[in-house]
Amino acid sequence: MTVVTEVPPFLTLKGWSSHAKCKGMRVEDISRQDCLACHVRWECLWTALTTDDRQTDDAMFIRGGLSAHARDAIWYGRKSDKLAFQQCIVKAKELDRNDKHRKKAVKSNT
Repeated sequence: MTVVTEVPPFLTLKGWSSHAKCKGMRVEDISRQDCLACHVRWECLWTALTTDDRQTDDAMFIRGGLSAHARDAIWYGRKSDKLAFQQCIVKAKELDRNDKHRKKAVKSNT
């Protein structure tokens, strides 16, 4: 487990999970699309990184809009929780932009 030294000031960690869009869903059924509309997306991502959501040697499931594989790539190379979190936000936002561009392309082709 990682020791957290400084939580980003824009996160509200107390009770965040009760506001998650995926609350009550099976973790296997959660998609990136669910995360895009979630108001506690970054709290979820921070928690996944700092509490180490591994059940084996690998991270599990989508958290904060990033797949376990994407979080793992950042988590293993991290120098600090805060830096890994910032890198994850950048990656998640990049994936969001790509999704929006794909949707526009599909819509214009129909």
